[in-house]
This record gives sequence, C-alpha cells and structure tokens, in this order.
Amino acid sequence: MPDKMSHSKSFLFLTLFALCAAPATVLSEEPPEPEGVSYPGVIAKVYNEPDFTRIKRNLEPQDSLVTFFDDGQGHGIDWSGIWEGYLIAPATGQLTLHLRAWKPTTLDLYSRGRVVTDGPTGVAVDGSIIFAAEKGEALPFKITYVHAKGGRGGWEVKWSTSGREPGAIPGTALFIDDRLADFYNWWPEPDLDSVDFSRFATAEKENIVVYYEPGRATGWPANQGFFAWGDEILLTFDKGYHLDRGLNHSIDPTRPHDNRQLRSLDGGRTWSEEPFNPIAPDKADADRLPADLDFQDPGFALKTYGSNFVYTLDRGQNWHGQFKWPDLGLGAYTNRTDILSLRPGFGLLGFSVEAYDNPPKHSDHTFFVELDQKDRTIHLLGWLTPSSDPARAVMPNTVRIGPSHFVTAARRKSVERFLDRPPRSRNWIEAFESRDNARTWQPLGEIAETDDGRFNGNPPSLVYLGGNRLAAIYGFRGVPYSIRARISDDLGENWGREILLRNDVIDFDSGYVRSARRSDGKIVSIYYLKTLERIELHLEATLWDPDSVR
Repeated sequence: MPDKMSHSKSFLFLTLFALCAAPATVLSEEPPEPEGVSYPGVIAKVYNEPDFTRIKRNLEPQDSLVTFFDDGQGHGIDWSGIWEGYLIAPATGQLTLHLRAWKPTTLDLYSRGRVVTDGPTGVAVDGSIIFAAEKGEALPFKITYVHAKGGRGGWEVKWSTSGREPGAIPGTALFIDDRLADFYNWWPEPDLDSVDFSRFATAEKENIVVYYEPGRATGWPANQGFFAWGDEILLTFDKGYHLDRGLNHSIDPTRPHDNRQLRSLDGGRTWSEEPFNPIAPDKADADRLPADLDFQDPGFALKTYGSNFVYTLDRGQNWHGQFKWPDLGLGAYTNRTDILSLRPGFGLLGFSVEAYDNPPKHSDHTFFVELDQKDRTIHLLGWLTPSSDPARAVMPNTVRIGPSHFVTAARRKSVERFLDRPPRSRNWIEAFESRDNARTWQPLGEIAETDDGRFNGNPPSLVYLGGNRLAAIYGFRGVPYSIRARISDDLGENWGREILLRNDVIDFDSGYVRSARRSDGKIVSIYYLKTLERIELHLEATLWDPDSVR
C-alpha cells in the first residue's frame, strides 16, 4: 500500500512540524477519512525524549481517553507520546470535548479545532473544543503529551452535548483504521478461540508451583542462576513486589527487591527457599580472577550478571563475591550465566556486550571467552555471529556434544527502524555449533519464533539428550501465551513440531526458561508466568518426558 504509507509519512511530518512551529494554532490540513477495517481503541507511540525524538515503540490500543503516569508506571522520567484514533460522535448538534491535563498536552481535531494545556507541571489545566457534529460521524483526533521531569502526570478527555454535563467517553466510541494500524506496525492478535491447538505436539508432563507469594513478584530464571548436580537443583531469583504496569514487567520498580535462592533435592518436585548472601572478598583484583576458582570442583557454580559475578564451591551454601570481570575493552558487559567446564583448568563462558566501538559494531552481541584458572585471566575465543550481521544475539545457552564440539541456542532480534513511526521487530531463537572449542561458530538455523513482534522475544533453554538429540525450551510472548519446546534428532539442524508445555499463561510477561535433565531422563523446565489462579509473577516448573512426545 505505497500510496497509503507515503500519505501517512507526509501527514505525520507536517503535523509534527506544525506542532513545533505554531503550537497554539489550528492546523489547516484536512482530517483523514477512515480507511478499511476498524479496530477498537486508540493507539499511541512513545518517544525516548520529551521533544518527540528517538521513537521507542507503539502501545497496544487502549479503550479509554483517561491515562495517568508516574515514575513507576510510565515510560521513563523524560519522554513524550502521541495518541491517535477516531471518535464516533454520539449525537447531531453541538459537541464539546473537554481536556484536563497534568503536564503539557495538546488535543488536536484538525480543521475542527485544537486546545493546548501548558500549565505548571503537576497542576491540572483545563481546555475545551466546541464544534458541530453529525451522529455517528468519525472524528479523527490526535493527542500529544510531554512527560518531563518525572513525577505524576497524564491527561483525560471527556465529552458533552449541548446543555449536559461532561461524561466519560466509552471505549465503544473509539477506533483506529487500517491506515493507523499499518502506520503503527500494529495488527490485532488472534482470538484465543481461533487458535488451532492441534498443530502442537504434546508430552507427558506435570506442572509444579516452585515459588508463589501473594503480593510479591518473582522472576527471570534465565537472568539469574540455574545449576544442577544430578537431581539437586539450585535456582537464584529476583523477589520484589507486584505492580501491573501494562507493557512493562509487572514488578514495582519503586519498592525494594532482593535476590533469594531455591533448592530442590528431588529433581524439581519440591523446593525450599534460602537466603542469597554472597561473602564480599577482602580484596579483589580487578584484572585477575579469584585464586580458588576451580571449574572441575563437584560443588562449583558461577553466576554472572553484567560485569559482575559470584561463585560457590559448595553448591550454593556459600557464595563469594561480587567480583568484576576483567575488562576486554569491547564495551559494557550484558552477561547472563552460561558456563561450562572446557577442560581441566579452563572454563567456557558466553559473554555479551551492549555497545562498543571496536568491531563488530552492532550492539548486544555474544562472544565466548576462555577462563584460565592458573593464570587467572580470561581470553577472547570467538564471536557467535559476524560483524556483518546486524541482528541482536544474546543470552546463549550452550551444551557440550563432544571434546571440542558445542551447540548453543541464542536469543535473536532484528529491528527495522523508521524516523516517523514505531519500529518493526522480529524475535526468534537460533542454533549454532562450534567444532573447535568455541573459536568459530556456524549457524544451524532457526529453532522458533518467540513472539509476534510486539515484545522482546524470549531466551532459549537448551538440553542435550544424548546421541544426536537436543531439546530447546522457551516462552512465546504472543497468543497463545505459552511455554513451548522442540526436539531435534540431528543436533540442531532440524526441529520437530512445537510441544505445548503450558497454555494457561495469561500475559506476555513470562518465560525465561532454564532446564536440566533428571536422573530418570525427564526434563525439569523452570520459568516465570502469571495464571488466572496466581496473577502475580511467580515461578513454576514443568516436569516432562522428551521420549513421550506425540
């Protein structure tokens, strides 16, 4: 639809130019007519800066013209947003739209009028537009909002006909059309009732509640640490307070949170909570690893997060750290835990950096390092993807197949960016292999999509089943929100049907799976999610048999 797209781009450019050049004038352009199919709600795009620059993302259509933000429930301290849609006139005759705003806000009805509220931040300012309308008429509108200096803010729009008091505008009176859906790179998710569940494979499984506490939010197994010694499993996790924040994680950023750990001695069936209190080192050498790191010790585990790490030699009874990783000069570390014993005296660790100046010059990208126990140093082995690949590649989960043969699965993301509309993204999991001790890597192919482009995908969990078999487990952040798995019989070159491990997930905020194979051959996969029974973020596990897939 090139004509529609070019119209949208020029329309937005002229609008933003007019807003900057003459913020208190009525725009002269003609209002757009609805095109194609109508979808309920009003849609918005959010910018990183308060001057409508550095476009960030679009928001899901909302069914109300009342919205409030603060530092916990907004999109940052300083940001801006534009809401667009159509309003269905409730009656023929005089119609008034009433705007009340707590930060600088503009309500624009194109040729019908415009109102700007720009009073002191945090103080309610009122304005209105009076105009003639026909009942059922589609009235295009735009709301621009500047959230600067943090704190509480927001806006609301009400309406009234002649002689009546202002009232709330129902969601049934709001819609967007194909033109706006296309411009915002948004399309409705499928209705759950329309999903063909017969396309999924099934397996014998049992779901276990690992940790749940009313009012608290817990999560992110793949961001923390997950370790297994046979049927003894240790998980460190983040514990905060529940707060529903829409498109953000449902955890209150304004309240304290801490790390705890959970231990199972029976392969993930029962769990006990323990404190997580690393013992701070008396003295840490920023350029060298701790002297007593022993990757072959039967009680060894190492947890890394960003540029920091802690380790244990007694299966998490005592943690030492935190320590800083030596700086390789490649940028800010964004590491999560992915560590294997490489050979006596050496460990293999998947690293990542967010932004850096040295090649390769794309951000959030994985490389592998060798940890030298004797020299107490780390050495760069090789990058997972080449510098010519612009897609994100992070959070690898690596398994050993043979003495120098490794397979890893990585979280991937590609983003098509635009100056005038929200970016379009694709999120997937991809497999890679190395046959030279992680020095060079070759792509094996895509394992699975991890959402429909609305969110940020999900990291993989990879389990080696012996022989040529691998299992990949992951969360899917689209309808149906779910925890899924696939099995490969040829070491990652091809993958079987998606296995539906959980389909009772009620929100995109889920997944980040970590897994281990038990002594009986079953897999225990741990993840975070919300369900109808437990609406707070919490930890659950699925014990499932990879030999029972059908």
